[in-house]
Amino acid sequence: MENLNALANHSPLPNIFAGCFENSVLIGGYGATLGACIVMLLVAKSNRYKQVSRIAIVPQVFNIGEPFLFGVPCMMNPYLIIPYFSGVFVNLFVTYFCIKTGIVGMPTGVTAPWTLVAWLGYLIGCETPIRGFIMQMCLIVIDGLIWLPFIKILDKKAVEEEKAAEIAG
Repeated sequence: MENLNALANHSPLPNIFAGCFENSVLIGGYGATLGACIVMLLVAKSNRYKQVSRIAIVPQVFNIGEPFLFGVPCMMNPYLIIPYFSGVFVNLFVTYFCIKTGIVGMPTGVTAPWTLVAWLGYLIGCETPIRGFIMQMCLIVIDGLIWLPFIKILDKKAVEEEKAAEIAG
């Protein structure tokens, strides 16, 4: 509310952690998994992960991560604990840094619904919407790069399992 009042009075916005800030940290839902789902959609060779990514991509765009999180599964998966937490921490740091240094404007206090497409949240709730949008796109790429090696390892294992099942069956 302080940011909204300051915006209405044409005063400097006082709070970084306001409004659309969360939209940057949790792109695709908890674990910042939109980038992961995009990477899986692009690089998966196993039938299992191709199907999961095809089913999960549309909900992921709207920050609904459960089809991806439980389809992979990410929960209780020791291989994926590092990217699951790393994406969120990196997004938090990059977003804070970009706002603090003025690369991206402050959140205005307008809070977009959490199911709104992630990058639209910054178009609605940031002093510099275009720069906020560009930052969001960069964060999705960064998240995808964080997840890429882990997805490749999982996919390679799944391809081997599928080949073994095909030979056995």
